[in-house]
Amino acid sequence: MGIVVKSFDIGQGDFFLIKVSNATGKYFNLVVDCGKANVLEDLKNALNGQQLNGIVVTHVDNDHIVGVIDLLENYNTYDFLNNVFIIYNKYDETLITYDKGNKLYEEIRRRLSQKKLIKSYARNYNRENKVIERRRQKEELPVHILSKVQRGLMSADMLENDHVYITMLSPDIDTLKKLMRNWKNVTESSAKVKEDSNLKNQSSISFLLEFNKKKVLMMGDGIVKEVYEILKEFKGVEHIDYIKLSHHGAKNNNEGIEKFVDTFSCKQYGVTIKKGQTGENKHPDRDIIKGLFERGCKIYTSTDYECTEPTDLVHRIEKKSEIGV
Repeated sequence: MGIVVKSFDIGQGDFFLIKVSNATGKYFNLVVDCGKANVLEDLKNALNGQQLNGIVVTHVDNDHIVGVIDLLENYNTYDFLNNVFIIYNKYDETLITYDKGNKLYEEIRRRLSQKKLIKSYARNYNRENKVIERRRQKEELPVHILSKVQRGLMSADMLENDHVYITMLSPDIDTLKKLMRNWKNVTESSAKVKEDSNLKNQSSISFLLEFNKKKVLMMGDGIVKEVYEILKEFKGVEHIDYIKLSHHGAKNNNEGIEKFVDTFSCKQYGVTIKKGQTGENKHPDRDIIKGLFERGCKIYTSTDYECTEPTDLVHRIEKKSEIGV
């Protein structure tokens, strides 16, 4: 009962399954990214006979997207995919071309009704929520997708027990338009565009999932300080139980993460890292790790990583694939 965040060991790539359940056995299952192909059996085993209800594709980097294409290509083969919705922001191919991003969108068009494709920047999700509710099975929990404007107007007592709330925090439409303009202005090769991680990361979906007063923040590769400014204005968000660190713990993305400890008392964090750790200082950034450890936090990873330097702080990251909140 409650929320379990399961991270699959695919190295420095994101593949999460958030499992929500109540005391009567009703459930909701959400995949967040899937950065590796050929993991369908792993996902099926983790679902243990339940349906997959939703997929969030935060952005189109390979370490987030590859396995999602695999899931959709097998949409008619695996029963647990029968009624899934997907949260995904389609890129404008006239401004940027990502081969796998285009392929994903084609698979979405082929496999899913457009009514089950949800974007991060809507002003409200009333229509989408009606579709989700209409398709909900009796053994599944009610789910409400919210914009940050909608959630900002809600007090804590307006959140119904045994209902799942997913609030889209970033990116909004203005951010995406700015991102596309910047991409269009890049005159060098497409390879140079792909190397500009700041632009890509600004496009990443971040969201807050709430259930029975428990809260999980999934950052994708988003910008922590931008998400903090949004969340601090929400009513009834005094505590966050788990945060997935952005972009494998990179410094620029996670700058200001200590504010989440101070403001929201969050003491549990997840990170996806490389199997081999040789003292490199970006993924995860050692100052980010140190700051969280000094505040009494725990950091978890599913990767069976190795570290060759005994003094490296990465040793203190705990190997644990399922975190209950």
